[in-house]
Amino acid sequence: MIYLIEPTDNFFFRTPVPFEAGGETSAVISSFPPMPSVYAGAFRMLNKEAVRPRMRIGINGLWLENSFYFPRPLDLYPCRSHEDTYFLKSMKLKKRPMSNYPLDYMPYIPENNLKKEEGWENLYLSEKSLAEYLNNDYLETEGLKIDDKYIKAEPKIGIEIDSESGTAKNKQLYQSVSIRPDHGLKLAVEVNSEEMVDDQAIIKLGGEGKTARLKKSDYQ
Repeated sequence: MIYLIEPTDNFFFRTPVPFEAGGETSAVISSFPPMPSVYAGAFRMLNKEAVRPRMRIGINGLWLENSFYFPRPLDLYPCRSHEDTYFLKSMKLKKRPMSNYPLDYMPYIPENNLKKEEGWENLYLSEKSLAEYLNNDYLETEGLKIDDKYIKAEPKIGIEIDSESGTAKNKQLYQSVSIRPDHGLKLAVEVNSEEMVDDQAIIKLGGEGKTARLKKSDYQ
């Protein structure tokens, strides 16, 4: 079963970087989308009565316009763009130069009308486009740029509190940046479980006790 997840506020998914990594002041930016283990923990909390509910997390990621969206394969490069849509082509192979490169051939870009910084980051393919890519059934495939239009960054300033004294610690100011999906962007996850998962449930997902709405999808 595919479930769609929409935040009631925003999302915050911790990265392995500790808050104190930056010294006196640290910034921690939410990862997005989350790891599959985050979903597993959230769905198990819906079945508290089960001692250890059997569950399998399947396909998961971003959901937009009734389709999964997947990160751009690294051998595709943008050749032109129109608004949020980028048209992607496959890199070619050429004989490696005289170097310590371990393989006989290496990928290269025969043509590129876009500067790298203008179109390479945060490109995602719909399920249909990815299938065309995997089947080699395309000349160009479409990639959608998931940027500030779809993902809003919401920073928050805080300071670490000493657990014994209950007062603020000296030189422990930090900034956390949460994520708010927009323009119809949601999270989606496939969950196979022996226990019943209620539709329209409210779950806790990620850090800071953030909650989200859960809804079954009619995806086939």
